[in-house]
Amino acid sequence: MKFWVKSYEHHPVFVTGLIFVVSLLGFAFRFEHGPAFIHPALGIGFVLAYTFGRKVYAGIASGIILAHIVMRLFVWQALVLHSLSMSVFTAFLILLQIHMALYLTKKYKLDLLFNGFNWVLLGKVFLTVVVVSLTGAIMGTTLYVLVYEPSISWALIGSIHFIGDYFAFVLFVPVGILSYRVDRELFDIATWKIIAVRLGLVSVFAGLLILLAYEVSYFSFDKDYYIVLAFYAVIGFAFSYRMIGYFTVIFLLISAFHIGGLASGEWMASALNINVFLMIGTGLAITIKRFNDVRYAQRDQIEESNRHNVTILDDVHNLLHFSRDVVRQPDNEQEYLEKTLHVAMRQLKEIDYGYCYIETSGTITLVNSVGYDDDVPFVYESHDLLEKSDHNLFYTQNILRTFREMYGEQYGLLQSRKETERRRLLMRFDLGKNRSFIVSIGKHKRRDIFTNRQLDHMEHFMKLIRSLFKRNYYLTQNTQMKHEIVLSFIRTLELYDPYTKGHSEDVAFFVTEIAKKLDLDDAQFDTLYWAGILHDIGKVGVSNRILNKPSKLTKEEYDDVKEHVNYGYDVLYPSEDLNTIAKIVRHHHEWWNGQGYPDGLKEQEIPLGSQIIGVADMVSTMATNRTYRAKQSKNRIVKELKKYRGVQFSPRVVDSMLELLDQGLLEKHYTLT
Repeated sequence: MKFWVKSYEHHPVFVTGLIFVVSLLGFAFRFEHGPAFIHPALGIGFVLAYTFGRKVYAGIASGIILAHIVMRLFVWQALVLHSLSMSVFTAFLILLQIHMALYLTKKYKLDLLFNGFNWVLLGKVFLTVVVVSLTGAIMGTTLYVLVYEPSISWALIGSIHFIGDYFAFVLFVPVGILSYRVDRELFDIATWKIIAVRLGLVSVFAGLLILLAYEVSYFSFDKDYYIVLAFYAVIGFAFSYRMIGYFTVIFLLISAFHIGGLASGEWMASALNINVFLMIGTGLAITIKRFNDVRYAQRDQIEESNRHNVTILDDVHNLLHFSRDVVRQPDNEQEYLEKTLHVAMRQLKEIDYGYCYIETSGTITLVNSVGYDDDVPFVYESHDLLEKSDHNLFYTQNILRTFREMYGEQYGLLQSRKETERRRLLMRFDLGKNRSFIVSIGKHKRRDIFTNRQLDHMEHFMKLIRSLFKRNYYLTQNTQMKHEIVLSFIRTLELYDPYTKGHSEDVAFFVTEIAKKLDLDDAQFDTLYWAGILHDIGKVGVSNRILNKPSKLTKEEYDDVKEHVNYGYDVLYPSEDLNTIAKIVRHHHEWWNGQGYPDGLKEQEIPLGSQIIGVADMVSTMATNRTYRAKQSKNRIVKELKKYRGVQFSPRVVDSMLELLDQGLLEKHYTLT
């Protein structure tokens, strides 16, 4: 039964029954037991053969033979032998015409006309139909004249036979092939629901048409052609290609009931008019239908393109966010790997599981996992799969089956575990010799597999992440080297004043803690850190005797010390990258009330970095021993900050520092250092 449902339209029984019915329809247009003005079996048989191939030949032949035997034996009372021979010959002739038409269609690629209009192909189609129709007319008429009436007009019978074959192709082939290319299955439930609704819209019109046919005793296409064309225009907008074909058959049935009693001349004229107007009507309906199809296809293509563009933009947005996060230089490589895992899971839809680990010389260190209740299963086995692969991207649709293929059926652990994860995607990022990051993401077994597009997307994702990792690795190495060079220089400077050893690093630490409290961005954070390190670099221009003098400085000596901010500015400012730091260093001894140096700036005229360093410098100085005094207590530092809040120091910065001191920052820092 399952086979019948899926393949009913090329099943031999279905084909035989269909051709049997349409062959009987052709007999209604038969001219005095001779050829008919329409041969639906030829046109519909060609459509079936074009769609399903030679396997329908037997069903076509059976339907034609069965129809002819029924008509000749039970209607025309012909002899059995005569009926059998004529039935077999007719079936052979139609199959010959169908085969010839298929050959010419394939040879000249005539079916390309269904993809787009082409005058050359249209001309070849017309010639093909003429050649096939002439072949049938010549062979059929010759047999008819020889068997029935040698005296009858060969030209009359031949022309009727030619017209019957020609209109069979014109009326049924275009709409039939388009229906199989575009329409859904004939017995599809959803399609029939749609058809039922649309039938309701035109049922009144169809009823009036049938009533008109009944009232005038025969349906006159000469008189009522505008009604026919209007009806075909409606079904062109409202129905599928198959329904256009069905309505064509309905019109043939209606006309057949009313032309049988006409005189020979009137019958022939009426039958010819029916064919002509049905050809015009179906042509009009197909043109309208194709226009709508192309228009809706263009709309769908635009919508799909828009959806695709939105997806691409979303992917780019996610990757840019990740790039930004990585460039921020997290504190350690494990943070890198965790971010990579979460971004990778966001790149694909419906990811259920994920984990990441660091592999160093064969040692695996699990960093993070998502979606697992307890231990991550098969980490070492999955890593073994990746090691045996030639690529850094490994994907399996069934991880347990892959393990069995690699380890064999004796791998007993697999038999005892029932994992919900089935599909696993492994990505390796090499960080150097014998060291790599590995990210694994997986899907539930009931979900769809990873598509080729998703795998391609992840390959590009890996290239980006690998580039970011390498960039950050070299950037970190370069930054670390610069950091050590600067610190070495600052420590060399501190040889001038042994009592201020570590002061610059202390100030940098306090500066960064205040910056966090003020919620400054990363760029300001880095600038302030280096400004804290370099804030006293100008003391290299001050006499060592003055810096280490244990007694109170004279006015002249104090003026020399104050010049260190200008010396520091002169050292740093020539470097374009250090302009901002140079300005912060120059003004870190300005006072909030404008009484500071070197330029007497006040309040918001003072750069924020200078405001912060001023407070951090004061705290570090009071918390450490100096040549002229011992270190001060925390209470004394707090008292001084409150005393000079809004006088020497920024109120906002002082408040942040007081909060930090209250949270134990001073004890924590000096205990650690």
